Amino acid sequence: MDWYQHSGYPAQSANGDSASARSEFDAIALDGTKMPALTGSALRIVRVNAAGTALESVTTATATLETYASVQAGTQIGLAAAKTTPVDADVFPALDSAAANILTKFTWANIKATMYNTFGVLLAAGTGKTTPTGADSLAISDSAAAGATKTLTFTDLVTYLAGLCSAGWNADTATLATTATNLSGTPTFFAPITNSLSSDVYITSSAYFTGPSVAQGTSGKWFASGSVAVTNSYASHWAVKLWDGATVIARAALYTPASQTSSIAVSGFIASPAGNIRISVAELSTGLGGILADVYGTGDNKDSTLTAIRVG
Repeated sequence: MDWYQHSGYPAQSANGDSASARSEFDAIALDGTKMPALTGSALRIVRVNAAGTALESVTTATATLETYASVQAGTQIGLAAAKTTPVDADVFPALDSAAANILTKFTWANIKATMYNTFGVLLAAGTGKTTPTGADSLAISDSAAAGATKTLTFTDLVTYLAGLCSAGWNADTATLATTATNLSGTPTFFAPITNSLSSDVYITSSAYFTGPSVAQGTSGKWFASGSVAVTNSYASHWAVKLWDGATVIARAALYTPASQTSSIAVSGFIASPAGNIRISVAELSTGLGGILADVYGTGDNKDSTLTAIRVG
């Protein structure tokens, strides 16, 4: 046996001898050597030694029950099965510093909510940067990957926005589909398209003759504005229209005395033009006259000019 067991000596009502009595006492004293000393072992835990022959007071870093329990808990956590993707109901142990360090717990949902709020506070307290560089990164929630957290460089962001901007802004649906600014910083959303007559257009009938026109494409909403210089040797009634070859955007009419040169202006909006926006002129009195490119011979050919600006 590990501990003292009496031998039955002395038998009841029997005489004993000193040698046998001392042997019994020695056996009892031997058990005392299997116990650790009390002095210097305050609050330490006692365990069976590695040989299994006696008890010993633990003298390592796990000497107290609290630290021993902590080490054992750490060991058990290290031996536990790993879980790579926690769910909201998973629980994590913690010491509550606001309640005398009692043992408490947090769910993964609690931790995520705290991290989310803390991130906003830290972000607001961060140092501002007024001029980001292409290598700077932004944290995003990827809606195409179940909200996974990913990074987006400023270069990628600018490239993406420029791609959206290249087609224009759809004002009716408030959807970004057009360009506001290209990567060089030059505004292209409101970049005007301008064209002027390079030479005079002679009117030979009462039909409409085309003056300046612009090739703006068939998508988007446009504002067009321009004017034409007209003249005739005879008194004239002029009819002018701004249109896309199918839809009239605006009309103007003017009477001029013989041999008088006048300028007639038209402007308006059109969505999804069917063709090139243009200014066409008809002379209704004589079917004669002309649309002039350069009234005073300055050489700049700006007297019959049309400008179109995409606005949607």
